[in-house]
Amino acid sequence: MRFPVLTTLSAAAALSHAAPSPLQARDVPSDELSQFKFWVQYAAASYCEANYAGQSGTKLACWAGNCPQVEAADTKIAYDFSNTTATDTAGYIAVDSTNKAVVLAFRGSYSVRNWMADFEFPHTDPGLCDGCQA
Repeated sequence: MRFPVLTTLSAAAALSHAAPSPLQARDVPSDELSQFKFWVQYAAASYCEANYAGQSGTKLACWAGNCPQVEAADTKIAYDFSNTTATDTAGYIAVDSTNKAVVLAFRGSYSVRNWMADFEFPHTDPGLCDGCQA
């Protein structure tokens, strides 16, 4: 069973290869791009309140219609979390029986508390390019 951890940043990082020096554009193989398109649907589903404030055992669903493959899979919420921290971190853990995966997804910045935390969080130079901050 695979255990992917999804956030937009970690999903994108999973597809990247060792950073060449200097930084340059690279093609993403079509099979990896297809996987990315699937897994990013779990990140999209983390913005649907019914998923991050749902009940254990509930089928994952998206009112926005942006995660059809996730909705088609036999995926149920195992644990959800929201509104339990000062920064309003939200997300869910789901079990995807169809794809034999456990998914941990975090909702990105959505609320005033999220944006305040983003603003106050210290940034560092990752050494990838001039002026880059992470």
